[in-house]
Amino acid sequence: MEEEKRKDEVCEARETREASGTSAPSVTRETRLTRGTCETRGTSETRETSETRYFLEEDLGLVSEPIVMGKNGKPIPRVLNAEIRWEDLYFYQKAEVVYHLAFAFCDRFIHLYKDRTRDQVIQAARSCKQNIVEGLADGVTSTEMQMKLLNVARASLQELRQDFFDYIISRKLKFFGRAREARASETSATSATSEPRETRGTSETSKPSETREARAARGSREPRYSQDPRYYDGDMQRYDAMLAYCRTHNKLADYEPFFDKWSDCEMCNYGITLCHMIDKMMTTFMEHLEKQFVTEGGIKERMYKARTGYRSTVDDRLRQLETERPQMDQEIARLRQQLADAQAKAEYWHGAYEDLKVRALNAYNRQKEEIERLRARES
Repeated sequence: MEEEKRKDEVCEARETREASGTSAPSVTRETRLTRGTCETRGTSETRETSETRYFLEEDLGLVSEPIVMGKNGKPIPRVLNAEIRWEDLYFYQKAEVVYHLAFAFCDRFIHLYKDRTRDQVIQAARSCKQNIVEGLADGVTSTEMQMKLLNVARASLQELRQDFFDYIISRKLKFFGRAREARASETSATSATSEPRETRGTSETSKPSETREARAARGSREPRYSQDPRYYDGDMQRYDAMLAYCRTHNKLADYEPFFDKWSDCEMCNYGITLCHMIDKMMTTFMEHLEKQFVTEGGIKERMYKARTGYRSTVDDRLRQLETERPQMDQEIARLRQQLADAQAKAEYWHGAYEDLKVRALNAYNRQKEEIERLRARES
């Protein structure tokens, strides 16, 4: 309870910071659980705390299932993995949003016949969404196929993100916010001003540090022009509002009303932001699958373990029965002797009963003759 209370306090404090100076919608308890700590387009600062995470394990079906116990009191080994409900995964929900956003974007801004990019964009978005579904379904039997298909989904996502980048550059549009270099220099100037004079310019901590998660979120395939200030509008308020909205909203119903209202620039920026978040979430999820494979192995190992475990259980039971056999033979011999004694007693008492019955009948006949003789004398 204390941990949940602490998480609520952290989330509420972060909501207050994000709501100040932005037009982003308020965050409820339900959407608070969907919050991720993503680095979008490599231009935002890392806002990661130990309480934030990219998914809830109980929502993903990653919580360990109850252990099924056999008749011998030992757990029955599992061969098949528990199937994960893909519709409950946050990155799938966002991938569905990206697909419909890409479809609406192409329908409004890309010519049906004059530009082949239309089909490429729609197919890349669809490939991302559908490969997530297929990969998670294949994960019941094959972790290898699951990770391969999820990586195919990530590759399609990278292709879609690059298409959005190219559209903005080729149409002379603008990315929201400021370039990473401008923000880094701004952060350096602020930290240098706050340092003591004797350490100013000499401390390595004056440079903005970057965590491994931030580097992964930024992506190693970031285009070079993403650092060029000429391609950015410098509006950090609009950028922060977009970032907060994408972090706290996963369902298609939250975005669909805007598909007919947003400009092509806005749709590209939201698409790029969602692509970054999905990529980071999927990376975290695949790391979990990697750890699961290392600790539990693949289906062949689980099948071998289950089969050898069953055979070992059967062999143990056979050895136990062989050990108990002499005692059982003695018990059978004792019971047979008791049965023989009981049968002998039963024969004895049967003979005694027949003898008693004959004597009783003779006595009855004698008494009957005596009664008839007495009646005849009286008459």
